[in-house]
Amino acid sequence: MTAYQAYQRDDRVLRERARTRGGINRRSFDAAVGRAESTLAGWSNWLPYNAFGLIAVLCLLGVRPRLAEYR
Repeated sequence: MTAYQAYQRDDRVLRERARTRGGINRRSFDAAVGRAESTLAGWSNWLPYNAFGLIAVLCLLGVRPRLAEYR
C-alpha cells in the first residue's frame, strides 16, 4: 500500500466519523451562543453610546492643549 492510499483510507475513516457525530459540536456551539446572547443582552442598549461619548471626550481633552499652542 502506498502512502497516498493509506492517506485516502484514513481520510475516508475520518470523514465517516465526522458525518456520524456532526451534530454534537453544533449543539454545543448553539447552546454557548444562546447563553452569551442572554448574558450580554442589556449591554447593547448603553455600552456603545457611552463608549463613543468617552472616546469623544478623551479626544477633545487630548486635542485641546495642541490647539492652545496656536493662540
